[in-house]
Amino acid sequence: MNDRSRGFGDRFDPSADFEAEEPLPLSPDIEPAQPYPLDALGPTLASAARAIMDKVRVPDGIAAQSVLGAAGLAVQPFVDVRLPTTEIRPTCLFMTTVAASGDRKSSADGFALQGVRDAEADLWRHYRTDKASFEIEETAYREQYNRAKKHKTDPAEAIRQIGEEPIAPPMPIILATEGTIEGLQKLFIEARPSMGLFSDEGGVWLGGFGMNDDNRLKTAAALSEFWDGKPIKRVRAGEGLTLLQGRRLSFHMMIQPEIAEKLLGNGELRGQGLLSRLLVTAPTSLAGTRFHRPLRPETDMDLEAYTRRLYGIMSRPLPMDPETFELTPRAIDMTPDAAAMWWEFADYVEGKIGAGKDWDPIRGVVGKLPEQAARLATVVAVFERGRDGVSQITAKDLAAGTQLAEFYAEEALRLIDGGGMDPKTKQAGELHAWLMDGWEVPLVGIRHICQRGPRHLRKAETVREIMRTLEGSRHVVRLERGAEIGGQRCSEAWRIVGKAD
Repeated sequence: MNDRSRGFGDRFDPSADFEAEEPLPLSPDIEPAQPYPLDALGPTLASAARAIMDKVRVPDGIAAQSVLGAAGLAVQPFVDVRLPTTEIRPTCLFMTTVAASGDRKSSADGFALQGVRDAEADLWRHYRTDKASFEIEETAYREQYNRAKKHKTDPAEAIRQIGEEPIAPPMPIILATEGTIEGLQKLFIEARPSMGLFSDEGGVWLGGFGMNDDNRLKTAAALSEFWDGKPIKRVRAGEGLTLLQGRRLSFHMMIQPEIAEKLLGNGELRGQGLLSRLLVTAPTSLAGTRFHRPLRPETDMDLEAYTRRLYGIMSRPLPMDPETFELTPRAIDMTPDAAAMWWEFADYVEGKIGAGKDWDPIRGVVGKLPEQAARLATVVAVFERGRDGVSQITAKDLAAGTQLAEFYAEEALRLIDGGGMDPKTKQAGELHAWLMDGWEVPLVGIRHICQRGPRHLRKAETVREIMRTLEGSRHVVRLERGAEIGGQRCSEAWRIVGKAD
C-alpha cells in the first residue's frame, strides 16, 4: 500500500465478511443503428443520399438527414398539409443528427445544401440592387413627407396624397447557423419569412446562451411554436408588441454524442414537448472503414440532379404578402385512402404506448408521430413531383411518411430508452470508473469523492444521487454505520464492489 492510501479502512470491521451480489449493468448495451429506409425518401432524395454516402463515405443516416432537412427547408414556404382531423399543419421539419467529430457530417451537409447556398447567393445579388432602389425611393418619400407636414391648410390630406411609404426588401437570409431565439425572432421582422436554423456544429448553438439552465425552457418553447407555425409575438420595451404571422422555420442540428446526451436526456425538454418534434438519428460511425475506392458511375449525376431540383425550388418567388411578408402556403389534402391510412397509423401509435407497451418509454417523444408522418409524406412528395404536381397526398405518399416516422420512433427508443442519451447513466459510469481506477481502496466516503473525484461531479447532492444509482445496480454497498477511512470518521461511506483490499 502506498503512502497516499496507508491506513485507509484499517479500522473497518462491518464488512469483514463482506459478500455482494453480482453487479448489474449500469445501462443495457445500445443496439447498433438500423439501416435508414432510404427508398422512402423518393427517387431523387434517395439517389442524392446514396451519392453523398459514396462521395463522402458517411453512414446512410447522416446523408439522409442532410438531404431531407434541405428538402423540408425548400418545401415549407409553399405548402401546408391538412390532416384528417381538419387541422392545417406546416411542413417544416426539425432534424437532429448525432455524429462524432471526424464523421464527416460537415462535408455531407455541404453537398446537401449546395442548391440552397446557390439560391441564397442569387438573392443577395438581387438584394443589393433592390436595396439601392429602395433607399432612393425612401429618400424621395421622406422629402415629400416633410413638405406635406408643413402644408398650410391640410397637412393630413397632403400626407395621404404622397401615397404609402416604400417597403424595404426582405433580407435574403435563408440559412442561419447561430444566435439566440430572440435574435431569430427579430431577424424574421426584416428577413425572408422562410428560413432554416442549420448547423454542422450544433453543439455551439445548443451549448450556448439559449440552452443554458436559465433559458432552456424558453428556447424550447419558442422552437416548439416555430414548429407549430404559430404567430411570433415579441414584446419589448420601446418597441411594443410585434406580431408576425406566416413564418416558417426548419431546423437541423448536427451534434456530437455528449451534446446529444444533454439534449435528449433532459427531463425538462421531454416534458415541454420539444423532443416530440425532433427527428433524431445516430448512425454507426464508418471511421476505420473509409478506404479509397472509385465513385459509382451515377454518383455525380445523381447529386447534380438533386442540386438542380433543390435550387429550382429555392429560386421560386415565395407566396407571400408584399407588405407584411406573411406566407400564404397552399394546404394539401389527403386522398380518402391516405386519410384512412393516417387514422390506422395513429391507432397503431396509440397501441404501442401505455404501461408495458413497446414505446411507452418514449411516450413523450412519439406523441406527434402521426403528424410527423404527414409532414414527411408531404415534403417528399412535393420535392419529388413539384408543388404543382401534387394535388393530394396519396396512400403511397403516406406509406413512405409512416415508414420514415416509425424509423425515427425506433431510433428514439434505441437512444433514449437504451440509456445512450441519459446523462445520469453517463455520470454513474464516470464515477464508477473513477472509483475502480482512480481511488486506491475498497472504501470511500462522500468527502473523498467531493474532494478528489471527477471535477464536474463534486457537489454533495450530485454525488449522493449518483451513489444511489450505483447502489441500485449493486456496484457499491452503503455502510449504514459509516466507516473510519484514512483516520477520519465518515458518516456517509460505501464499499466498492469488486475492488480488492
